[in-house]
Amino acid sequence: MNKKTLLFIMLILGSMATIAQKIEVKSFERLDRDMAARMAKVTDVNGDLCAILKIETIEKGFEFSGCIIEKTEQKTGEIWVYVSPGVKFLTIKHPNFGVLRNYMFPQTIEGGTVYIMKLRTVGANQNVVTDNYLVIRTQLPEAKIYIDDAYVGNMEASSYLPISQEHTYRVEAFNYHTVEGKVMLSEEEKTELNIELKPAFGYLQVNTTPNDNVSIEIDNKAYNDPLPFTIQVSSGVHSIQAFRQMYKAVQQQVVVRDGDTAKVNLTLEPNFAEVQLTATDADAELYVDNIYKGKGSWKGQIVTGNHRIEARKNGCRTYGKTLNVEAGKNVEERFPSLEQAFGKLNINTTPIGANIHIDGKKYGTTPNVIQNILVGKHHIRLSKKGYISISDTINIKETGITTYTFELIQGQDKEDDNIINIQIATGQAGDKIYIDGKYIGLSPIEAYPLMVGKHKVEAERNGQKLNKDIDVARNDDNEMKVQIDFPTPVTQDVVDNNSAAPEISEEQLKKPYREIKNRFFFTGEYLYTPIDSPKNTYGFTIGSIKKESLGWYFSVFSNFDHTGISITDKVVGDKINNYNYTGETAITRLGGTLGMLIGGRTLYFKMGVGYGMRTLLWQRDNMEWVIIDDSSFEGFEANMGFQLMLWRFVISADVIIPINGLDIDAGTIYYEARLGVGFNF
Repeated sequence: MNKKTLLFIMLILGSMATIAQKIEVKSFERLDRDMAARMAKVTDVNGDLCAILKIETIEKGFEFSGCIIEKTEQKTGEIWVYVSPGVKFLTIKHPNFGVLRNYMFPQTIEGGTVYIMKLRTVGANQNVVTDNYLVIRTQLPEAKIYIDDAYVGNMEASSYLPISQEHTYRVEAFNYHTVEGKVMLSEEEKTELNIELKPAFGYLQVNTTPNDNVSIEIDNKAYNDPLPFTIQVSSGVHSIQAFRQMYKAVQQQVVVRDGDTAKVNLTLEPNFAEVQLTATDADAELYVDNIYKGKGSWKGQIVTGNHRIEARKNGCRTYGKTLNVEAGKNVEERFPSLEQAFGKLNINTTPIGANIHIDGKKYGTTPNVIQNILVGKHHIRLSKKGYISISDTINIKETGITTYTFELIQGQDKEDDNIINIQIATGQAGDKIYIDGKYIGLSPIEAYPLMVGKHKVEAERNGQKLNKDIDVARNDDNEMKVQIDFPTPVTQDVVDNNSAAPEISEEQLKKPYREIKNRFFFTGEYLYTPIDSPKNTYGFTIGSIKKESLGWYFSVFSNFDHTGISITDKVVGDKINNYNYTGETAITRLGGTLGMLIGGRTLYFKMGVGYGMRTLLWQRDNMEWVIIDDSSFEGFEANMGFQLMLWRFVISADVIIPINGLDIDAGTIYYEARLGVGFNF
C-alpha cells in the first residue's frame, strides 16, 4: 500500500469519527416559574443578576466559553451555567463528543431568569442507555398512579422514560393520604417504587341515652342503624345530631383521627311532662290541642309549652282551659261536671206543614221555633204526605237561634210503607242509643223511623255497652217498642270506663260473675339437680285457670351463669365488640315449658313439654365454646307435677326430664325437681 492510499483511508476514518462524535441542542426554552436564578443571587462583574442556563445531560466533562460566564455547577442530570444578561452565543466542548461552536441563543437572555438547554451527544459508543422503566406499586386496587402528571394505571403501573431528567409521581385513593415525589432513573436497571398509602379515615362509635326511637344525623346525613353503631368516616371534624320525639335535640362535634375510633355518647334531655286528665263525667270526651285523646280519663306525655285542653259532651257546654307544661313537672288536671246547655231551633220547609221528628220525638209541624233543645248534634226527620221524606243531622248552638230550611220534593215516598216508628227505653234516662252503629239520641226514644228488616240496637251507660238484635216488621199501628235492661249494679270489675268496652250480650250479663273471669297466677321457682352441676337454677311460671277446671301455664328458668363473658369493650380486627371472653368455665342451664292444668278449684295436675339445655362449657381464647361434660343435654323436655290453689296462694311441685332421658354417652338419666310458691288474682 502506498502512502497516498494510506493517507486517504486515514482521512475517511477521521471524517467518520467526526460525524459519529458530535454535540446537538435538542431544545432551548425559558422557565418563567423557576426561581433558582433569583434565589441564587449570583451577579456578574457589573453587578447585574446572572441568568442560569440549565444544561440537561447525563454526560460530564463539558467546558463552556464564548460568553461572559461567572461559574458552573454540576447537578444531578444537569449542569448549571451562570451567564451575564444579554449574552448572544455559547461554545460547548467535550473531549469525547467534540465541539459545538458559537451556538446562538434563540431568544434574549435576561438576568434573574432560568433557561433549560437539552443536549444530545452522539459518540463512538452507540449502546449508551438513554431511557429506562419506572415501576410503581401500591396495596390498594382502587389507587390511581400518575407519572409526570399523566394517569398510567391502578395499583401497579410502569412507564418507559428518559434517564436524563427528573420525573414526578403521585399515588392517590379515596380516604387515603396522597403520596407524591420525584425520582431520577438509573441507566443500569429499572427503578421500582413500592408505595404504601396511609388511611385518611377512622371510625365513629355513636350511642345515646336513651337509645331507642332516636334519629341520628352525621354531617347532615341520616342514619337509621340500631344504636349503638360504628361507622367508618373520613379523618377530621364531624358534626353529630340526635333527635327523639319529645326530647331536646342535641349536637356535638368530634375529631376522628387516622385509624382511631372516636366514641360519642349523647344524652337527650326530656322536653315533656306526664299529664293526667280526668273528667267528672265518665262519658266526656277529652281533647288536647283539638286532638281526641280518650273518654273519661287519659294519661300521656305532652311536649313543653302551652296547650289547649277540653272536655266535650253532646248536650253540654265544652269546658276548656290553657295548660302550661314544663319539662319534668307532672300535671294532674280534673274537669268539673259539664253543664247542660240548651239552644233554640228555627225549622221551616217548603212547602210548610211537614211533620218534625228530632231524635225520635215529635215536635209539631213546620214552620216552628223549638225551645230548649240540648246543644250538639241531633237526628231530624221531616215528612209530609205526597212528598219524599228528608232525614238529616242538625247541630244546635247555644248562642242565638239555629235556623234550618229544607225543601221537600213532590213524589211518592217509597219508604213510607216500610217505615215503623220505634220506641226505645233502657230504664234510665240519658243512656246513649245507637241503631246500626249510628248515634240517634238519648233514652227514651219516643218515635224513631226505621225501615222494615233486621237491625242492631245498642245502648251505652257509663262506658258499658249492651246490644240487641231486632227484626222490624209491619203492623197495623206502624209502631214497635224495644226494651233494653242493664243489669244492676254495673260493677267496675266488669267495665273499665277508661277503655273501649267489649260488647257483651244480654245472656252473658245474666251469668254468674265467676264464670266469665280467669284466675291468673304467678309463681317463682327453685330447681334442684341431683348431679354435680348446675345446682342453683331459678325460674318463674305464669298461667291462668278458667271455669275452675282447665288452665294453662308457661315456665322459664336459668342458672344465670355468665362467668365466661365479661361485658367490656374489645377491639377485634376493624370492629369494636362490647363483650369480651374471659376464658373461664361456664355451666349453663336454660329452658322453657308450656303446659296444661287439669283439676278442680284447689288441686290441679300439671303436664307440659318444653325445650331446654344443660351444658358444661369452656370458652377458649379464639371465641369457640367447647363442651367438656359428656352428660350435657339439649333438646325437648317433659314436665309433670301438681299445683295447689289455696285462696290467694299457689304452691307447685313437679319434675323435669328429657324426653330422650337416657344419655347414650354418659349412660345416666338426667332429671330436675322444681318447687314453686306464688299467688293468684
